[in-house]
Amino acid sequence: MKRFAAIRVVLALAGLGMAAFLARGDIHRRDAIARVGRALSPFEVATLNGETQRVPARNGTIVYTVFTTWCEECRAEVAHLRHADPLLRARGVRLIAVDQGEPAPAVAAFVAREHIGYPVLLDASGRSATVLAASMVPTTVIVRDGIVLRILRGAVSASELERWSGPAR
Repeated sequence: MKRFAAIRVVLALAGLGMAAFLARGDIHRRDAIARVGRALSPFEVATLNGETQRVPARNGTIVYTVFTTWCEECRAEVAHLRHADPLLRARGVRLIAVDQGEPAPAVAAFVAREHIGYPVLLDASGRSATVLAASMVPTTVIVRDGIVLRILRGAVSASELERWSGPAR
């Protein structure tokens, strides 16, 4: 019974998030949602210290992972991301995590507890989830020179990240 209640809460929150996106109006722009082979639309997020950052960068390869701290699959994926991060950086690939809708102190505590060394950004509005086509968490989006190469839903392993991000340019 508790499981069904939790599922209803998650679905309700997802519905509220979608309603907020629809109210903003930009969800109706076909170019606002990530598609493989197309340019990624820019969006704004906050750093853990509250600074606003506009992404994406238009040069190099970036792996975005959309997550929440309460998602079991996202938490399990962190070990793979920690392992992949130095390997990707050595090839010139940047790994950036984007948390969805959680308060900065909770995310900062999670980052410290999990010893995450790659950048973690915050998105209170949920716009990044729309732009990155993250219909679920975790979702990983690989972008090279501003163009979406892959959209992967569900947890990914370090070896998958290395393979899918390809050689750095």
